[in-house]
Amino acid sequence: MANLLPSSYKKSRLNSKTFISVILGTTLVLSCGFYYFNLLVKVHKLEKKVNLVNKQLGQINLQEEQLKKLEKKIKKIKNALTERKSIGRDKVKTTIILKELSSVIPNQSWISKLTIYNYNSFKLLGYTVKRRNLKIIINRLNKMPFIKELSVEFIEQRDLSNKDYNLKKILYYQLQGKLVFIREDLNARAGVNF
Repeated sequence: MANLLPSSYKKSRLNSKTFISVILGTTLVLSCGFYYFNLLVKVHKLEKKVNLVNKQLGQINLQEEQLKKLEKKIKKIKNALTERKSIGRDKVKTTIILKELSSVIPNQSWISKLTIYNYNSFKLLGYTVKRRNLKIIINRLNKMPFIKELSVEFIEQRDLSNKDYNLKKILYYQLQGKLVFIREDLNARAGVNF
């Protein structure tokens, strides 16, 4: 039977190669789009997590700074407390030493300055009328149980400028030594507990 219809009315047949390539292309484009969309979703989730972690790190850094400030305050307070305790001990120690020295210093002699430094060293400045009194002071100080390594720094003869005294010349001296205390002995003498 002969086909008398014009060729424009013929069914167009898709070529199987073209059809397969169109389907493959469409599948490839769709799968790439789907994969890209999944990547975007994962990146968005990761960005949220990173932002959350950054917020928490910021809070941790803030807390760390506050902790450092608190540690500095604590250290400062401890240093102040230690300093106050040592000042209290030094005052008690100086008072005790001055009381003990009052029994050592003979008449016509006096102490002008007592300096305690490095916790156990001292310098003693004083005046005496007679050289013999200075020898007595040194001998008595050497016999005291809490004074060691006593030495004479200098002895000078000076003019006395006080009008209440008839003397014209006096001996100015400086002694140096070490203090040796047992803390309980110091506390017992002062009547204080630290």
